[in-house]
Amino acid sequence: MTTVYFSICSANYMPYARTLHASLTQADPDAEFILFLADVIPDDLDASSLPFEVVEAMDLGIDTFADMAFRYDIMEFNTAIKPFCFQHLFDRTPGSRAVYLDPDIYVTKPLAELGQFFDQGAELILTPHALAPLDDGYDPDDRRIMQTGSYNLGFAAMADSYETRGLLDWWASHMRTRCISNLPGGLFVDQKFMDMAPAFVEQTEILRHKGYNAAYWNLHEREIIKSEDGWKAGDDPLVFFHFSGVERNDPEVFSRHQNRFSAEGAGDARELLEIYKAALASHDEDAWRKVPYAYGTHTDGTRIVDAMRRVYRRVWPEPLHADLDTIFTFNPVLYNHPSEELKDQSGARITRLMHEVWRMRADLRAAFALTREDGRKRYAEWFAQSAVAQHGFPTELVPGAVDAQRGEGAPVEQPVKTPSLPVDGSLPEAVRMVGYLKTESGLGEAARNKEAALRAAGIPVLRRTIRAEGFVNLEGEDADDRGDARILYLHVNADRTLGTLEALPAKEKDGCYRIGYWAWELRTFPANWVSAADNLHEIWVPSQFVADAVRERTDKPVQLIPHPVVVTPGNREAGRQALGVEDPETLVIATIFDTRSFIKRKNPAGAIEAFRRAFPDPEAANAVLVLKSHGPLDSDLARQVFAEAATMPNVIVRHQVFTGQDMADFQEGIDVLLSPHRAEGFGLNIAQAMARGKLAIATGWSGNADFMTEANSMPLRYDLRPLAPGDYPFAEGQSWAEPDITQAAECLQRAAADPAHRQRLGKAAQQTMEDDFSIEAIGERSRRRLAEIFAATVS
Repeated sequence: MTTVYFSICSANYMPYARTLHASLTQADPDAEFILFLADVIPDDLDASSLPFEVVEAMDLGIDTFADMAFRYDIMEFNTAIKPFCFQHLFDRTPGSRAVYLDPDIYVTKPLAELGQFFDQGAELILTPHALAPLDDGYDPDDRRIMQTGSYNLGFAAMADSYETRGLLDWWASHMRTRCISNLPGGLFVDQKFMDMAPAFVEQTEILRHKGYNAAYWNLHEREIIKSEDGWKAGDDPLVFFHFSGVERNDPEVFSRHQNRFSAEGAGDARELLEIYKAALASHDEDAWRKVPYAYGTHTDGTRIVDAMRRVYRRVWPEPLHADLDTIFTFNPVLYNHPSEELKDQSGARITRLMHEVWRMRADLRAAFALTREDGRKRYAEWFAQSAVAQHGFPTELVPGAVDAQRGEGAPVEQPVKTPSLPVDGSLPEAVRMVGYLKTESGLGEAARNKEAALRAAGIPVLRRTIRAEGFVNLEGEDADDRGDARILYLHVNADRTLGTLEALPAKEKDGCYRIGYWAWELRTFPANWVSAADNLHEIWVPSQFVADAVRERTDKPVQLIPHPVVVTPGNREAGRQALGVEDPETLVIATIFDTRSFIKRKNPAGAIEAFRRAFPDPEAANAVLVLKSHGPLDSDLARQVFAEAATMPNVIVRHQVFTGQDMADFQEGIDVLLSPHRAEGFGLNIAQAMARGKLAIATGWSGNADFMTEANSMPLRYDLRPLAPGDYPFAEGQSWAEPDITQAAECLQRAAADPAHRQRLGKAAQQTMEDDFSIEAIGERSRRRLAEIFAATVS
């Protein structure tokens, strides 16, 4: 009986498919393998050179193929075609057996048990996610497994039969339009549907062998052990391991989809992970990894953003029978059409795309009530200001975007009236602080530090936490509404001010003296954002650079109140051990960035180049460069930076969120903070390094110029250069710094050759931070200004 193994991926995942195939055929040299490509093979790449057959998804004969390719994002589309692949294999070899394996699976033994079950009459074989409860408080837990499906569809085996054909027909019919991740709606791509399969196929075998589909979600009940007889999963031989969520450049992460196991805490599975990573590297063809997704753009090259696919699904809930050119032709009318639910409402015009973005984001739903005219107007303002930068939409789909970026107003039908902002002087002399107080980000850390400074100065603080999508948000108290406060302090940027105010209860904002804390990284502040100042009494900013930019745009009082720079005690030895640096004399240089903060602004590529020039011979240099980063790796520039780092033996990558003591140890373990940035609103990472007595080498322009001098650091020379479109939000007509990388390299060489000079500068930096930027110093500075406000507003 013929058995065919197959997998599905897009072109950029080819190294994973090749690794799967190599492990499968090493374990079972007779295994027949086919790859279904949910993509298109580029003309300049030769699929015939691959060691297995490749079938493009468009050749599966799906009559609504173009509709599915547009309807779904890359992950959804890869899973949506799965039942059609089974059907294709059974049609070309009736009576055969087919085994699906996800491309991120690593096979260690022949899948011999499958043949035995098939021979005993099994027609469908599935593996449960776990054989024991996941109730230890970590993620994923039992609830998550129940939401995503009892069986993991990274593996499924079928024999061609009447009942499996019926199952495939039913499954495929749903995959045409329902292969989406909507956990509240009871859907999780292709997988959740298989909860029904054992009821539809009588001869279903639920495979409880622990060696099949071992993965992060079941390691709690099947320890991976390396023995003389080979790998084992609990008491069973390990047949294949599913490396879902592997982080190839981070040795500490076992899977990014969970928090139960670190690599170190996974036992012998860590060694298996390293074997798998090495196998991946051996098949890492750059040409395939860099292939853009064929169904990720319209025919004219316009990017298809997820919200655009959602609009398409909402307008066309049933599949369309049309060709690729018809469906993939860019049609602005589809997205710019007024939302059907809101088209008869007065006020700002809300398009289908605008409404879809609002539905997607809890923060927008909380901030803007689209059932109210004022909420619609304010949301239209936000969309014009932020949708291009935050979602990557073409300007044709953002009403008023071009005008907003030029400072020519927001897309509303009537001007927004300046609100009356009376202050109730009878309210207590306290501050209600609203900000990202539980978010692991620069903005979140700044808010927490400012709260600490206010409390240190003896100012009563009530807090309200807002959450940031796409970031790690810690657990804990979200709001303290047990009292009143005369001052409402909004530690959110200008583009979020109106939405944040909109979401607050009336008792927390009416009658309050309103302060906004704003940051910005370019010389000219976006004119359209300043309309938010009409809802504030005054604005605080972290640096003279930001103060100058905001004062050009508003007559509201602008107060320079820098960020407090907080130093948590750290362990230098622990920080260096975590980086794998054993020699205490090794010079550890760090550059720190969040990929969400526009990686071109942070300029890690400049840091890598400066390090390369400073230490051209890696073996002779007792120095390492650490790229400390977090955020999504979904841009070409981010991928280029990390690909470049991977070629350099003395560059260490830590792409993860550090919190608490781990971050303190990391900061203490470095010797130099290198920041060849192009612009900073303040430069918190630079300031924190200086507060620890570390040498800062950074571009001598923008926010950090307030605290960096030649007496306490090494400021870099720079030229001001115009920004190109797309470099940063509201880039038109703006300039930023291009640092002198040659000088940066020379500074690094000096730091390595002259430790005494490095330490003298570090000591001076530490004194600057303690005198002018400590919790106590900024707390007192804040207290004096707040005392003036309280005195001026007393009843």
